[in-house]
Amino acid sequence: MSAVLNRRFALMRGASIYWETIAKGMIDFTTEFSVPEEAFGTRTNIAERTFWGRANMKEVEIPPTITSIGGSAFSGSGLVNVVLPSSITSLGSELFRGCNSLETCVFECAITSLPNFCFYSCTKLKNLDLPSSITSIGASSIRSNNVLQYVIVRSTTPPTLGANCFDFTNNCPIYVPDDSVATYKTSWSSLASRIFPLSSKT
Repeated sequence: MSAVLNRRFALMRGASIYWETIAKGMIDFTTEFSVPEEAFGTRTNIAERTFWGRANMKEVEIPPTITSIGGSAFSGSGLVNVVLPSSITSLGSELFRGCNSLETCVFECAITSLPNFCFYSCTKLKNLDLPSSITSIGASSIRSNNVLQYVIVRSTTPPTLGANCFDFTNNCPIYVPDDSVATYKTSWSSLASRIFPLSSKT
């Protein structure tokens, strides 16, 4: 089902019915589909595993009413690009785990923690730009992304690192604020050779 048809369905039948059919699996969509913003109605959260394993879901428009997204909400889905709006304050673990079509994730939100296994094995993920609000990067949160071109961490203070979070990430450069390079190299000593000033990114 195309994005246009999805949108028409939502408008014609109402957001609540649309949500029941898409999110709760009452209809088996065998072709590509997307989830428009209006499908969420007045909801303020996306529950855990809501879109888990929906490989045919290519797009989701998360509205600015959403403040939290539960664990594994999009794991194994077919998302290609996603934007996390500024309203979001918390993310659950394994959020995008195994999203093998995901190429970009834009953080408009000021979350403080990147949860465990958040982007684990997103094999097409090209880059990550983490907001300055991040204070912790969870275990294996970025692990096994072999085509990563770079990661930007905008926090002036190095976030705490969970186990294995940068393992198997194509040895890509990690760009950090210029004035914090030395601090990062000390705090993240095992990653020191990959840390560069943000101003050097071309």
